[in-house]
Amino acid sequence: MGKKPKIGLFFAGSMVLLVLAGGVVHAAVEPSVKPGSSETLTPPSPPHVTWHFEGRHSGIENFQANTNLCPVLDHRLHETFTLTDGSTWDFQAHYCGTIDTHGVWTGVGSFVITTSWESTLSGTFTDSAQLPSVGVPYELDVSSGSGIFAGAKGSCTLDNHLSPIAPGEQSQEGIFVCDLSN
Repeated sequence: MGKKPKIGLFFAGSMVLLVLAGGVVHAAVEPSVKPGSSETLTPPSPPHVTWHFEGRHSGIENFQANTNLCPVLDHRLHETFTLTDGSTWDFQAHYCGTIDTHGVWTGVGSFVITTSWESTLSGTFTDSAQLPSVGVPYELDVSSGSGIFAGAKGSCTLDNHLSPIAPGEQSQEGIFVCDLSN
């Protein structure tokens, strides 16, 4: 899965800054009562955390017509996301595609990203492009996560470029940016 990430934790007053190689996490922790108050202390709620990651993505998409799952086009994409620090994430997506009477392809599906921290991000996406296409940017809607990304929501924007390899197979590559929070 790549290099193990480097993690650093820094404190500044009520702010905690967790640095994961390839991204930065901010967590604001506020006290539950004012100092000197006679109120009973309650445990603080989990801190609000935001993450920002960027890097490059590349991989292979395979597609075929008329499957049991997708009546027009059944797409399977497997890519590697390489973060700016060199660590890698595994990206897998399955989506069904249609082509309308104007030659516009639309794909709707789901994805799972397995990170180098043995955590996952998952969600859905919808993309469309006028055919023929050499690729268009699209957005992943992150709706859940596990491990260090438990409760994650947000999006990843992929600048995508396509290159045909063989019938039913093409490469995809470009840059990506993810902005997430819990």
